[in-house]
Amino acid sequence: MRAYIDAEILEPGYHTLEADAQGRVTVAEASVYVIPDIGDVNLFETLDAHSAELSQFAEAFIAAGSEPNQLSTEGEPVLQGDLMIVTWVSVQPRFRGHRAGHQVLKAILHAVGRGTVVTALHAAPRLQDGMEEGSVKHRMECRALAKYWGELSFRPLHRNVMVLTYDDMLVMLDDDDQEDEDNNLDELRDVPLLQLSQKQRDAVFRDLQVKLDEAPSHGSQTIQTVTSSSP
Repeated sequence: MRAYIDAEILEPGYHTLEADAQGRVTVAEASVYVIPDIGDVNLFETLDAHSAELSQFAEAFIAAGSEPNQLSTEGEPVLQGDLMIVTWVSVQPRFRGHRAGHQVLKAILHAVGRGTVVTALHAAPRLQDGMEEGSVKHRMECRALAKYWGELSFRPLHRNVMVLTYDDMLVMLDDDDQEDEDNNLDELRDVPLLQLSQKQRDAVFRDLQVKLDEAPSHGSQTIQTVTSSSP
């Protein structure tokens, strides 16, 4: 999944960012999976059959109290709705500092997550540039990401996996809708970012356009599921 912003509102200093044919500049990318009707799914078999990356999420839910064939949060089974898993979110360096990661995730929820009852993400940096898992730098960045996503009401589940429940998601999105009513987004799009207040910038980033990519490594994928009654 990719999130875009109109190039017209960017300052000249952003000229190095390439716009597409529609005049849009990519702000961020994310890898998102949707498991539909999670109440009818064998959680562990479904995620384990897909990849080792997703099986780690199943293991986290099970370690936190879910049965292998029944997702639960806070001790209550999830009987209906979808499970969304966000394996990573990457914001272009030039757009960091505006809580752009928050707005990207909200844009994803608006685009494909309205049927989602539980959203899970991995609050850990992607290992690169010689960073080792468990190192001091890695642990510090994990703590920073846990705090960052905690601002959106994500709660720790197990190790570096965090979850957002349906009720908290609705409150978050409704609050944003209310704030946007106080701003004329059409007018804000014609004003360079640096001339906007922080509140106005937040409103612009909340209006990010989201495109579903077809490439498996960057797409929003609906996973073939295994029903809980399967052996």
